[in-house]
Amino acid sequence: MAQYVVLQSGYLSYPMDDLVRSYPTQDKTALQLMNLAKADRRTNNPFHYYREIESIFKAFEDTQQLLRDFDFRQRILTAAKRAFNDRPPYQWYEMQRHSPYLTTMHRRFVFDTLNYLSSGARNIGIDSWMNLIEARDTTDVDARVLYEPSGYFDLKQQETIMASSLRPRILPPDLIPFIQRWVSYPDGFRDMLYTLYITFGKQTEYTPV
Repeated sequence: MAQYVVLQSGYLSYPMDDLVRSYPTQDKTALQLMNLAKADRRTNNPFHYYREIESIFKAFEDTQQLLRDFDFRQRILTAAKRAFNDRPPYQWYEMQRHSPYLTTMHRRFVFDTLNYLSSGARNIGIDSWMNLIEARDTTDVDARVLYEPSGYFDLKQQETIMASSLRPRILPPDLIPFIQRWVSYPDGFRDMLYTLYITFGKQTEYTPV
């Protein structure tokens, strides 16, 4: 079995049964774009998305009050545990080094998320990240951007020393306390849901030019 699977976002996932692929089909929108001599830039994304996270987020979009519901929150927590494969979260972040699509924005999103988990604040609003992450080949410029996520975690024999201003609160290395830290913030469930969707969701949008 493969060690990891490429997600439609360009991040990597552990293999799991709930990962599926989607392929765009010819429809009226595409035909209309062709008739207007416009390029169809719909994402022909050959990679995988996490079906349950896609379903959860779509339900949230339809009824945002669901985020207050205990059972819906439990569904988010279960999906998050599944996404990390019940493993220490720093292993998932370190796995991303193997992605050929780990661009500068992918790296920045990781660090913005870890900063949020450390301090409760993001440099870029989680809503804005929705349009900033896409799978494309990593360039030499991307590869020069520092990527040391383990520096945020309380790991024994830590080799990477990061400035304290970057991580005012060191993150727990185990999954359950990591998730508990995430949802302890006032908007933690919302942030987690958006993060899961940006990372594991389906990307098949039309963008006419």
